[in-house]
Amino acid sequence: MNNVNWTLWLTLAITYCILTYNPPYQLALMIALSAVAVSRKEPLKSYIKVGLAMSAIPLFVNTFIIHKGSMVLLTIPKKIIIHGATIPTLIFAGPITAESTIFAAVMTIFLINTVTAFQVFNNCAKSDALLRLMPSAFPAAALTSSIALRFIPTVMTDHSTIRDAQTTRGVRLDTGPLAQRLSNQLSIIAPTVITSLERSFNLSESMAARGYTGRRTLYRTELWGGAEAGIAMTYMSALLLTAYIKYAGLMEYWPYDSLPIPFSALALLPLLSLLIPIILKDECD
Repeated sequence: MNNVNWTLWLTLAITYCILTYNPPYQLALMIALSAVAVSRKEPLKSYIKVGLAMSAIPLFVNTFIIHKGSMVLLTIPKKIIIHGATIPTLIFAGPITAESTIFAAVMTIFLINTVTAFQVFNNCAKSDALLRLMPSAFPAAALTSSIALRFIPTVMTDHSTIRDAQTTRGVRLDTGPLAQRLSNQLSIIAPTVITSLERSFNLSESMAARGYTGRRTLYRTELWGGAEAGIAMTYMSALLLTAYIKYAGLMEYWPYDSLPIPFSALALLPLLSLLIPIILKDECD
């Protein structure tokens, strides 16, 4: 799995993810990405937490505010009486439907898949090699992308270290009033941002001291052999198969149009190529 193949792996995963809202297909994609993450000793639980945090708003909005659909699960009244006090439910009043609930669940899985795919790619692909893969006509964009990919895991490590340090000093992040917990989070966010800025300044000064002018030189190309070429062909074939399946209508599904969920085993075939990293012995950095 050289960097070109990791890029094709990410392209296939994201392309498949955005082409369908079918719950079984999204679940199958999540299983495939999770299997790769576990095999590469990636913190899958953290990726799921980030995906759930990102999906909190669409999950809440689609479930409790979008009152579309014909299959009503329950109905929220316009007013709720608690201990004699009448509390209006405002925009939450109305039916909670199976269609809106299914769509909210699909969007949650969608975001988890997106986060997992990008994080596995970010940790397994080499940022320096990705810089060399970018066209030499765009040196600034290539350099910015490479630095961003390199800094993401570093910032995550800094955040974890600062969080542990603040916890040992008695800062409570999971207990106490909500306002206090939010205030305590600032004691982690602020040092993390400051540390990232200092690292950025140091990098820019180092580049200036070494006479960086934006021009690029080619040190070496990606290593290619029979295995790398075969994996690349597999991923490109899977992309073509995904396009065909989409064109044939096998991936089409919209919960607000039809509640019964269609399923075809053919639509799962492209996902098999996503499992190639599991059988390889190289490890992510």
